[in-house]
Amino acid sequence: MIDSPITLRRIAVVLIAGICGLVAFAVYGQVAQSRHLDSQVNTLATRNSALTQQITDREREIADAQTIAWLEQQARQLGYVFAGEHLYVIVPAGAAHASTGGVSVPIPTFPPPPSATATPSATPKPSAPASPSPSHASTPSPGPTLTPH
Repeated sequence: MIDSPITLRRIAVVLIAGICGLVAFAVYGQVAQSRHLDSQVNTLATRNSALTQQITDREREIADAQTIAWLEQQARQLGYVFAGEHLYVIVPAGAAHASTGGVSVPIPTFPPPPSATATPSATPKPSAPASPSPSHASTPSPGPTLTPH
């Protein structure tokens, strides 16, 4: 019955085919996982190079921000001029201009600082303002002085 050579041969072929199928499935799973990991490595390498470029850009901005020229440029963008300089604003013909002169610049707004407590605390009453008196500094400043216009 079971001892016939055809039956044993069929069982051996089925077992060998099953083992080959399991090996093929395991190899396919490893190849798929390897490709997935390779794509993750490529994605992370791309992100890493972008972050490295961003770090380089920020370091250059920090180095530029530590120069006097950058400071002067930022101050001028905020509307400051050097002491002794005259600011001229050229108004196009036909445009309305303010009778008092000056430059129309939006006033910056800042959010109020977060309060430590929810209940207001008592504040001392302000004293009478001191009379204005001119004061002159006797020591010169170490760098150029910028004043708002």
